[in-house]
Amino acid sequence: MAVSRFQSNVWKITGMTPAQTPQIQLPAASVPVGAQAIDVDNNRLFEVGFNETADRHAWYLIRVRRGSGTAIIDFGSPLESQTASVAVGGQADISAGAIMKAWITDGPTADHSEDEHRMASTAIGLTCGSITPGVGFVVYGTSQAGYTGQFLLNWSWENP
Repeated sequence: MAVSRFQSNVWKITGMTPAQTPQIQLPAASVPVGAQAIDVDNNRLFEVGFNETADRHAWYLIRVRRGSGTAIIDFGSPLESQTASVAVGGQADISAGAIMKAWITDGPTADHSEDEHRMASTAIGLTCGSITPGVGFVVYGTSQAGYTGQFLLNWSWENP
């Protein structure tokens, strides 16, 4: 595990496992309340607070952002439905209460240029749902303008 400091005085910690806290390298008693540490490998932010029950400083997890990537959503041919979906898998840390979002990106795909992606971003609605904890979720799309074929999208999620 390696510990360093950003210019903002926020601690940077690398080499932590998801089960570990900054306490291993930075005892909470040695840093002031309000000090923060970023677990770079697991995208977690911790802050030191005062635990009145234990009468001591302690590290608290305050933010987790865990997943992002790209996928292709396929609306098929003109004779097919104007709705489509794509499953996002491989998200071992996603929880049932995760906050997800998806949006059309600049592309291109085999079916559409970057410009077509930009235009379609205003006419294709994307929503996320059907979370399976420890697995992933589904991005659902609806084309309001009769778009067909494949579009590149970005997605991200974070646990509350």
